[in-house]
This record gives sequence, C-alpha cells and structure tokens, in this order.
Amino acid sequence: MVRKLLVLLTSVLVIGLGAMTFWQASQSGSSASAAVAGPRLAKPVCEPFYKDGAETSNRTVLKVGSPIPGMVLKTTNGQPTNLEVYNTKTYRLIEFFAPWCPHCQHSIPTLKQVQQQFNPVVTILAINGGGLNPNVPSDSGAFKAKYHITYPILEGVTMPMVQSYCVMGFPTFYLVDKAGYVRWAFNGTLEGKDLKALTTILSKAAK
Repeated sequence: MVRKLLVLLTSVLVIGLGAMTFWQASQSGSSASAAVAGPRLAKPVCEPFYKDGAETSNRTVLKVGSPIPGMVLKTTNGQPTNLEVYNTKTYRLIEFFAPWCPHCQHSIPTLKQVQQQFNPVVTILAINGGGLNPNVPSDSGAFKAKYHITYPILEGVTMPMVQSYCVMGFPTFYLVDKAGYVRWAFNGTLEGKDLKALTTILSKAAK
C-alpha cells in the first residue's frame, strides 16, 4: 500500500513539474514574440471629427490631450526609425497622407510654408498610409521627388498603426508636443481658419 502511494505521489510530482516547465516555456515564447513585434499599440481614444461645428461623416481623430502611440517605421531609404527620433523641437506636426490623395497634394505648399516659417519650433513628419499592402512597391521616394518635399516621409505603416491613430481619411494631421500629447488634430485640406488655428499655436511657441 505504501509503495503504491509513493508511486502515485511521484507521478503527480512529475506531471506537476512538467506542466510548470511547459507554462514557463510558453511565457518565455510569448515574451520573445512580443519583443520581436515591438511594443503593443495602446487602445486609441478616438472621437468624431468636427468641422465648422458639424460632425464629419465617418471621420475620427485622436482626442486632443491623449498620448500618441509609438510606431516603428522606415525612412524612404529603408532605414528603421521611430517618431521619437524627431522629437527635437517644441512640436511635431504629423501628417498621415496617401500619394494618390488630392487633398494631400493640395496641402503640400502649405506644409512647406509652415516648415519655413516655424522651423525653430516644429518638425513636420509625413507618414505614408496609402500603401498598406507590403507586396506593393513603395512610392514615397517618387512622391517626395515629384513635389520637392524637404521634410521627412516615413513608411512601413500597418493597419493597426493607422487604427491606433484613428485615421479614417487622408490627410489627417496631429500637432504633438514634446511630451507626446496631441494638442491639435485636423482631417482634410490644410487651409483657411483651420490653418490659422495651427499657426496660432506655433506662433505662441515661437515667441
């Protein structure tokens, strides 16, 4: 009887140790996968986009005051980078655009003007969200050359990244402070009183 009890206890102990080893291995594997994939994107705080006091159909933006999610992207030369690399001035003006978007094309001269006028306080970053298919060759370099763009264009965007920034239309703009919080958000052609709202913030920072 005692011998049978010892055999039973030994079997239970072996099974328990095996289960623990499997659990530790699975946890280690999950951590390794997470490290390769990079940091998880935080759940976005999206809100409807309003223009002239009216809600714009099917458009959202990150809520002003919310932190921006981190992203690992690529330059037009294929070098990996992230948004923090460009966090050297008071603000970053981030634009999600698509090369085929006419509103994005129309906003380029305005962005160049903002870059020239407020260079001491703002860094402009254009993120190509128009080529989410990894099998489609990048057109960021050709787009940059065609429109003589001097501010950085970043690519390698995934659908989760776009969703984490509440992007539902191009172009979508975010003015982000040094701490990484949204201070102004806009969707559409950058002009008129919407441009004025942006330059007012930058003008105050430049004083």
